[in-house]
Amino acid sequence: MLQTVPGGVPTFEPFIRYHTFGPAGVQCTVILFGREFTDQYLIKHEFLKRVQARYRQEGIVIPYPTTTLHLPADTAAALRGGAHG
Repeated sequence: MLQTVPGGVPTFEPFIRYHTFGPAGVQCTVILFGREFTDQYLIKHEFLKRVQARYRQEGIVIPYPTTTLHLPADTAAALRGGAHG
């Protein structure tokens, strides 16, 4: 990608550093290199577009974070309207 995107440095070998187990997966930082400070915006844009296209190609779906509540049965019934108080 750095060889074809304007502002990318074609001789730079990108690398990745994993840093956090997050609520929806493992979080990481991808290090890319641009010639000028403002080149970062197009480089990031193209990188994310290509990651998304590859994920679609591979059938990978990014999960949304979810929260599960474990409630006592009587509380769950009351919230459903099944208990009269």
